[in-house]
Amino acid sequence: MEKIDRNFIYKWVKKAFYLVVIGLVFLIFLAIFFRSDLRGVESNVIYSVQLALEDNGLLYSSPEAPPFNITQYSPLYYILSDVIITSLFIEADEYFIIRVVTRTISVLLLLLSFLVVRDILRKFIGFKKNASLIIALAFFVISFPWFNISRPDVLVLLFFSLSVRSVMLYQKDGNKTNTAILLGIFLALGILSKLTMGLYIMAFGFYMIIAKQWRLAFFSAISCVLSLFLMSAIIQLLGYDLSYLHENIIQGVNNGISINLAWETSYKPYLLYFGLFSLIFILFVIIYLKNWKYEKTDTDLLFLITLSCSVAVFSFFSALKVGSAINYFNELLLCLILFTISFLKSYHIIKKKLYLIGFMVFGVSIGITHFFNYGPRLMNNFVHLTSGNEQEGDISEIIGFLNSNLGSGYFYSDNIDIAQSFPNRSVLFPTPIHLITYKREVYDYSVLKKWAKENLRFIIIHPNRTNLYGIDIKKHYSLKIKYRNYYLYELISNTQK
Repeated sequence: MEKIDRNFIYKWVKKAFYLVVIGLVFLIFLAIFFRSDLRGVESNVIYSVQLALEDNGLLYSSPEAPPFNITQYSPLYYILSDVIITSLFIEADEYFIIRVVTRTISVLLLLLSFLVVRDILRKFIGFKKNASLIIALAFFVISFPWFNISRPDVLVLLFFSLSVRSVMLYQKDGNKTNTAILLGIFLALGILSKLTMGLYIMAFGFYMIIAKQWRLAFFSAISCVLSLFLMSAIIQLLGYDLSYLHENIIQGVNNGISINLAWETSYKPYLLYFGLFSLIFILFVIIYLKNWKYEKTDTDLLFLITLSCSVAVFSFFSALKVGSAINYFNELLLCLILFTISFLKSYHIIKKKLYLIGFMVFGVSIGITHFFNYGPRLMNNFVHLTSGNEQEGDISEIIGFLNSNLGSGYFYSDNIDIAQSFPNRSVLFPTPIHLITYKREVYDYSVLKKWAKENLRFIIIHPNRTNLYGIDIKKHYSLKIKYRNYYLYELISNTQK
């Protein structure tokens, strides 16, 4: 009777789970065409892609020199997007089409990551086709929408997953040197995607020390360093000037730390979504440590628990940075899932169908939350093809004005859509980052003040703003047009002063 009931529950939970997966695929489709940022700050990435489309050398320019832009992340995602968009003959000012294409690129990279995770489950943890599919799908349901938006997070996931696979392959395949070299290449590609991977590299290194995997550590480290040098040289040869890389990807994310913000944007959402799952993980860690002298010979389990604990520490530390969000825990969740199922399989604590039911119920509950959080917005956007109707008239009118009057001049706008309509004429992008770096005195804005008084022709801002990074707007600019939500100021020429 128990067996019949278990099979019955499994059957219906599985149907509900796949229904949620189908619904999520539909949400991903709608998300591709969402006109504004869905989560995180996509527009910053898209704007940098636009700059690269104009000229490869503009991707990383000095934030302290005209046009004072900041590109916050490592170059790989931008370059991949640049190459694909260029091949499709899309112009740099077609920012909505660029948004659609970059999100499509992310979805394809997400599919590759899914295949890698499923391969880990089948070949190294030993799950059959159906079980590995369920667990892999559960992770991607949980992590929506961070890996299908215009951000390099999906590349980090891909190379992180490939790195995990490489370590497990190395241990299974007789410690082959070429696998260690491949691991180093994946780690280097991860760093070239986003600097977050640098923290994860320390987690991999910590495992190698504990497990005394000196050969793996040596060859992967040499491979990683050489790959970074070689790939950076190739990127430089392709015209992507890396001279100001530090000023952009290090100083550009110097947002400061805040425990209060970390609690509201990262820790609290994490505990609400994944607190129970994390408690189960902690319980399993305690059981594992109690049996340490017997279990340390299981290299895969040792690897996964070391990686999980290390990534947990680094993720919670990284989330202290202002601007962080729950996406800083995505790789941690993958580690927790891989360790948990490996532990359950190793200890035979409960039957496989029972913990598959658990994972599917987990996925269904998170998936339903996603539908409530994102469904209405995505449907409304798709039906009306726009969001923020109150501002749309303003934006179209201002863009029309700039098309007629800007010429070869420069302008500043508080509005992202306006700035992205003229990527080679807009300055001080992205605005939210500059507001932080100006307040924290990360960059020297004295050049901006001198340059703007001669070259910044128009300023488009909200009515209550009177100062632009130390520039007295009313002193040097005249109010030309009052729109409903914005004021357009024009530079007072020297002859008028």
